[in-house]
Amino acid sequence: MPNQPNAIVCPKAKTNKDCQIASPCSRNRLYFFAACAMLFVSALPDAMVVPVLKQLLVDRYGVSVGAAHAFMCVNLVGALAAIAVAGFIRRKCNLANTILIAAILNAALLGIMAYPIGFVPTLFLRCAEGAVDLIVYAVIFTYIARTGPSSKRGQRMGAAATAMMLGIACGLAVGGIIGKDTAMMCLIAGAAACLVVACAASFAISKSTDHKDKSEPENILSRSGLLNLWRPLAMMFSDRFVASLLVITIPLYLGSISNMSPSTIGGLVGIAMLMTAIGTWPAGRLADRFGSKRLRLICGLIYAPAVALIPYANSINLTVTLLDFLLIGIAGAGLFASSLILIANAQRGPGAMGAYHAAGNLGFLLGPITAGAILSTFSESEIGVSPYLLIFIGFALLHAFVTFATVFIRTAQPVHEDTPATSATPNLA
Repeated sequence: MPNQPNAIVCPKAKTNKDCQIASPCSRNRLYFFAACAMLFVSALPDAMVVPVLKQLLVDRYGVSVGAAHAFMCVNLVGALAAIAVAGFIRRKCNLANTILIAAILNAALLGIMAYPIGFVPTLFLRCAEGAVDLIVYAVIFTYIARTGPSSKRGQRMGAAATAMMLGIACGLAVGGIIGKDTAMMCLIAGAAACLVVACAASFAISKSTDHKDKSEPENILSRSGLLNLWRPLAMMFSDRFVASLLVITIPLYLGSISNMSPSTIGGLVGIAMLMTAIGTWPAGRLADRFGSKRLRLICGLIYAPAVALIPYANSINLTVTLLDFLLIGIAGAGLFASSLILIANAQRGPGAMGAYHAAGNLGFLLGPITAGAILSTFSESEIGVSPYLLIFIGFALLHAFVTFATVFIRTAQPVHEDTPATSATPNLA
């Protein structure tokens, strides 16, 4: 396709204006589904190593279980470092080439980590891998946000989030299977998955119409950049900060305080995550119709009380506890969709999308640290209530505060979540 600013990108439309209101053409659908498939595959590598962390680190290098936690933490630190890198690379390359470069680097880093290079070098490589991994996510989400009519951007972003979360779920299952005998196979399989993403970017959807993104802000972390993006960044941070309870604190609470079996705990947490995964797509459609902030407010008013009421629901019976976790999962889907649409509508490119995911990673990192600090510092005899109750209520109040702040506080440079630009490109331009 020629690189013309007024070129018609939808073959079923006679004019550019018609292209925005026409039904999605088959070519756009092909690129969209290819991008969702890339997100699904991109989510596999990180998830596959989770079931075999002990074999990869403790058994292999003889480090303590506590030190092995650093393997996941440095990955999040690397993701934070990718905020500036994502925008810089995007200004030098088109979207397809950015994905290609980052995915190949990701595959190389995972492949090297499969060799017994030592614990400390593995941590350095893991940190770098977190950076390139986030770049792949950021660029694919940016592409999906720009592809197709703006009136259906919420639906596209919701479907993309669903694909990513299903990839995480499948990665956990696949990692446990292929790493059962040889844990290093998870790293090798993860490298292969990254190469599949690189091939998809190179061959399936690589016909670019531009070479550099002049619209990228020079510094996402500048005062003006943060002023425009603070809303979705704060949303994502608070969502992941509270969601981190599902991974560590809530299972510990249900197992130690309620003496619940591991299978029941896994079922409850799995139900919440499944509801979030499959619910993000329809939540995105609701955001297209009713607005991101309205969806955010409603889901936030459900999510925070549901988290705070976990101890009370658990004290009644398992059925009430199950219903509470269902509410957490369904409301979580709406929260994820609303913040993702806001950052997409900001139209700040991969740099902003990278900052969005990095904010989530930071929240997911600080959540367990905060909960662990509370459990270590306070006891029920000192404060008169269970420290777990303090965690659930405190985290819920923080999330409710962020919800009201992001919905009702106005800034000089707001993100226009309901009036996005009408950009529609059929390829990774």
